[in-house]
Order: sequence, then C-alpha cells, then structure tokens
Amino acid sequence: MNSFKRRITFFLLLCGLTGFCACTPELKLGELKLRTTPSAPEAGDVINAESLPFWPRWVLKALFWWRDLDDRFPLEHGIALYRVTYWSEGPSGRLGPATGLMALPSTGDVPLKGLVSWQHDTATLKPQAPSEPDLYNGVFAVAIFAGAGCAMVAPDYLGFGASTALPAYYHTRSIAASVVNLSRAAHRIIADEKRQIANGLYLTDFSQGGHASYAAHRWIETEPTFPWKLRGTGSIGGPLDLAQTGFPGVLNGESRFGSLYVAWVALSYARVYGQPVTDILREPWASTAERLFDGERDGAPIIAALPKDPKELLTEPMIKVLQEGGRHWFIDRLTENSILDWAPRIPVRAYYGNKDVDVPTSDIIAMAIRAKMEGIPFDALSVGDYNHDESILEAAPKVLQWFDSMQSPH
Repeated sequence: MNSFKRRITFFLLLCGLTGFCACTPELKLGELKLRTTPSAPEAGDVINAESLPFWPRWVLKALFWWRDLDDRFPLEHGIALYRVTYWSEGPSGRLGPATGLMALPSTGDVPLKGLVSWQHDTATLKPQAPSEPDLYNGVFAVAIFAGAGCAMVAPDYLGFGASTALPAYYHTRSIAASVVNLSRAAHRIIADEKRQIANGLYLTDFSQGGHASYAAHRWIETEPTFPWKLRGTGSIGGPLDLAQTGFPGVLNGESRFGSLYVAWVALSYARVYGQPVTDILREPWASTAERLFDGERDGAPIIAALPKDPKELLTEPMIKVLQEGGRHWFIDRLTENSILDWAPRIPVRAYYGNKDVDVPTSDIIAMAIRAKMEGIPFDALSVGDYNHDESILEAAPKVLQWFDSMQSPH
C-alpha cells in the first residue's frame, strides 16, 4: 500500500474514532437478573455488561482496506462492543468473575445468524485480552464474523482482562469453562435485549484457542441443558495432544516462541497443581519465569530474556523422562489436559499451515485419519505452505464461508 493511501485511511479513521463513544448503544438489561455477588450464582450468570466503542461499518471497511483484507472478508454491518463480566469455574472448580468481549452487529430488524465464539492465542500480558480491544487484539477477529451478521463473543480466559485469578495456561477444564459460560451469558443478554437470533453456536480460534475450542466442543456435546445448538468448530493452528506432540514438538528450537511456551506451561501447571516449578525448570530459569510471567510483559521481552534453545530450561531429570520415558507429574498433567480418544458427533475442521513450527500438526492429522476410518466428522485441512501466523489469514475466510454454509435465516 502506498503512503498516500495510508495517510488518507489514517485521516478517515481519525474522523471516525472521534464519534465512537457517542454512538455506542447501551444494553438495557432490564429483565436480566444480574448476579453481582457470590450469594448463589450459577456458571454463566451475568455480573455486568459494559458498553465499549461502536465501530461503524465504513470505519471497519477502511481498516480492512488499510490492511489489504477487504477482498477476503465481507463487512456488512457496524458492530457494538461490550465487556461482559460473568461467573465461571476456575481450576479448583470454584466460581469466580471472568470477562470477555461481546459484539452485536447493527443488523436492524434482520435476525442475527447465530453466535460465534472466538478463542484467542497465547497471551502473557494481563490487558492483552479481547475485552480490552484494540485494532490487533479483538477488533479484527470480531469484525470478521460480527460484521457478517453474527453475534460474537471472545473469552479472555481467567487471569486476563478484569479477572483477578492466576492464569491457567493450557488448563483444559477452566479454559473450556470460560468459553462455555460466556456463551451462556451471551444467550441471556441477547434474550433480554429481545434480539432475534438463529439457534446456532460456532467455535473458532487460533493457536492455543484451538485447544480451548476442542475442549469446549467436547464439553458442549455432553451438556444437555446448554442453551445453544452447536453447529461446528473451525479451528486454526490448534493442538490436541499436549504430552506426546505439542510439548515435545516445541523443544526442537525451530519456533522463536519455544522457550516462552515451555516456561509458561511449566509455571502455570506448577501453580495450578501445587508442585515445585524446579521439578521442570532448572535455575536460574525457574526463578526467572516467576518474574517474567507476572502479567506485565508481552511476548517480546520474555523471549529476549529466555534461552533460544528451550531444552536449556529443563532439569536433567525432566530431560531424561522426555528422552527415555517414565513417570513425571508434569507429563501426567499434560496428558490429562490433552484432547485424547475424542469422537465428536458435530463437525470439526482443523486448519493448519504446512510450515507451522509453533504448533506441530501430526496430532490433528492422525486424528483426521482415524476419524475417516471410524466415520467421525473431523477433518484436518492444509491451507498450504504457510507458517503459524500466516495460516490464520488463509484459514479465516474458509472458516467464515463454512459457517455461512451452515447458517439458516430462521
């Protein structure tokens, strides 16, 4: 894009941004009983819904044009954003406040096509959450689907946004709970607003969010009282098997994020399961991880502070277990949090790039081979010779088209 086009677009965006807050519609929440205290809340009860800036359609179209995305995604509507606070289970099973983003397109009297839930990738900075949206965090993702006429939610995960809990990186149950319960909260809000919407839930994501989507999909299929009808999951670059594929795969040092992934999951599991992080990480890296993952740093300074070779982080006993086998509580927990022996009944499409070195793909390919033999609706679909980050731009239009093919106007 030439500099003149960028300057003109930037001017247009500035003009549009000045009117955002004044254009933001408030949720009335008139008949919705808010559960602001833990007296008798249930998972998915709404604590609050706060209005965030409204993004007019023409501003979104200018943004997508500026990023050379306008030919990939049809943007039919402006979107109103809301920060939703709701009750969700943490790793202990106890309920606590969680936050997430909700987007409602300005469709007028046209019914919403359904609800899409977007699960984000690895984050370390506490405000790096969809409920605190900016151009690169939340807005583009929700605009793709809400701009096409769907209601949209995006959970922060516990420990991010306004949540005061410790993050539980790759803790399957609590992260899946944040997805499931935000969808419940959105159902209550949309019903209270008397917006017409098709009864369909669609899960999509990127990277770590893929694991969250798979876990939420598995949970929803066993939940008879869930208010939405799950239609499908379109995952992008997400792992299934943490113990045998995901964790060993990043130890080869090909990903520049490898040491971040290893240190983050090690520290997270040590906190969640009450085990010493020194069982996994050697010093000085065990102490360094405690300092680096404090919620006040994004990925760049963390990567710079850790060794390039992730294996340098690990203790000798940990390396021996990985090389020779044997029991270790950390490997047991990785296995426990993997999505194994899964037979979804509702369609799943797992998109991946052939050059992805951040999330190994052998587990989803093996799953797809088994699924084909057993008649399970799980497909692994390559988007071509793209790396991890590139794959999202190639896969997202395919996910949108697939969801659109399943959506009904009623």
